[in-house]
Amino acid sequence: MTELNTRILLDGWLDGAIRSYAYMMGADSIKNFLKAAAEVTYNRLQDEAQAQGLPPVRGASIAEVMQNASKMEASLGVMEENNLEVTENGDGLTLVHIGCPYAHVCSDILSDLVKSTKSQSTYPCLRTEIYMVAAALETSSKGKYFLKQFAPGEKCTAQVEFI
Repeated sequence: MTELNTRILLDGWLDGAIRSYAYMMGADSIKNFLKAAAEVTYNRLQDEAQAQGLPPVRGASIAEVMQNASKMEASLGVMEENNLEVTENGDGLTLVHIGCPYAHVCSDILSDLVKSTKSQSTYPCLRTEIYMVAAALETSSKGKYFLKQFAPGEKCTAQVEFI
């Protein structure tokens, strides 16, 4: 199976899983579903990084942990280099996701599921969820986020606040 065929298959599974969950549980619960999925994804990425001899994701700050998680993804070939910009601000962090393999899923599914009743700030973000999991596991931090800009595949921007 070619890489493209694998990607098409995985996108289909992701699409189906999110749609099925949303239809059964409601659009409001998608963030909970994606949080659990992000934890599994992050742990799989960590396992693969370890198997390839890459260093574990660590950092002196939440921002550094998120940047290092992004670098790990790039080292594994999951993301392009420099796919995440992290800026610290008075309220927490701003994450800018540059390019995204989930763009198709977000633009077609997530916006379709929640656009009729929700503002874009309530949309879930698969990538932000993964970085939130990294921060929680590596720094014992808890937080929440909202999307400031929803532009799948271009530059989605999330504002992250920690408790």
